[in-house]
Order: sequence, then C-alpha cells, then structure tokens
Amino acid sequence: MILDTIIVIFETRRKVASVFTPSNFFQAQELLLDEEGKLAPGFRVIDSNDVGILSWLLNVKTPEYPEGHKNYY
Repeated sequence: MILDTIIVIFETRRKVASVFTPSNFFQAQELLLDEEGKLAPGFRVIDSNDVGILSWLLNVKTPEYPEGHKNYY
C-alpha cells in the first residue's frame, strides 16, 4: 500500500514537471535489539522473531525528499 501511494505521487508529479521515479525509492531495514537493549539495524531468518514486535527503519524517496526521508516504524 505504501509503495503504491509513492508511485502515484511520482506519476502525478511527472505530469506537471520532469520528475522521475528512482529505482530505489523505498528501502527497509529491520531494527533489532542489540546486547545493550538498543535498537540497531540487523537481519534475522524468517520466522525467528521471538519478541512478537517488529520495528523498521524506512528510507523513502519522494519528489519533496529526492535523497530520501528516514522514518521509524
């Protein structure tokens, strides 16, 4: 749903200006608890979440933020 919305934003802007959709407009990185109990980027095998909660760092490129805008979820 997020990806579809971002694509629509780029397509709408392309009609009024020369805005192109970058190939890497959406990047996601899971955040895991490190040894100190702080969130840090990491990777785990599918179905190995023993906490029951997910946290993500998303970098989304839009016409307003062509270099990307980081969001934590």
